[in-house]
Amino acid sequence: EGTATIPVATSTATATITDTDVAVSFAVTVDAAGASISEEDGSDNASTFTVAMSGGTLAAGNSASVVLDLNNGTATDSGLGADYSPALAAAVAAAIAALPANPNNPTYDAATQTLTFHAGGPTSLSFTVTATNDDELDSGETVVVHLASASIVEGTATIPVATSTATATIT
Repeated sequence: EGTATIPVATSTATATITDTDVAVSFAVTVDAAGASISEEDGSDNASTFTVAMSGGTLAAGNSASVVLDLNNGTATDSGLGADYSPALAAAVAAAIAALPANPNNPTYDAATQTLTFHAGGPTSLSFTVTATNDDELDSGETVVVHLASASIVEGTATIPVATSTATATIT
């Protein structure tokens, strides 16, 4: 049992609340040289897509995700008549694996097609597909990467319509 006294000069305390919410947006692009590629062997048969996150910086423990809808194009990525390789999901996974070691590198869940950027890691990811000569007469097939939905742990995540889709045409 006892008593405690608080001197008048120290009877108030100040607490600071740090807001870690951030607003980010996602965009997908295809390199200019890869917007139209050829099935014929040569130097013009690869397209590089880039998914980028812009806006505020993610605070420690925060992450932002975007769903890559990879099934909208008319070109195929499997079977005897495959028009390009690797499959888009495999291209994304290979691009992540090729990054310099960093525990905060982006991650990709192929089952949900979700690409996640983490605090302290890169804010963009580029992946490449190469047209394959399937010996079929084609009238122009497309490889399409569409950003379907975005989310973030703390903050807001958006996908502007103008930057939600990138298309490469295989001729």
